[in-house]
Amino acid sequence: MNARNAPWCHWNGDYLILNLRVQPKACHNEITGLQGNHLKLRIAASAARGKANQELVRFLAKLFEVPQNRITVLRGITSRVKQVRIDCPQRIPSAFPTRAKD
Repeated sequence: MNARNAPWCHWNGDYLILNLRVQPKACHNEITGLQGNHLKLRIAASAARGKANQELVRFLAKLFEVPQNRITVLRGITSRVKQVRIDCPQRIPSAFPTRAKD
């Protein structure tokens, strides 16, 4: 995955914005790669009653080492295509761009 100038990921100040395509009811949580302009994730929870969104937030919080309340689903609560904001991530996985220095 090339994160430079990625349409699926960008910084807005201290916020990391991700464009995701989420597949619920997977065997386990994982990032599977790119699908068009979205980063594809598999989440091990069903979409019923918002469980997939809750599991997505838990997965991203662990991945970026932030409390769950720093993850916000901006768009796509009921859709597989989502936009998510991560406030001040403490860890940036290697597939993601680092924030530009001021």
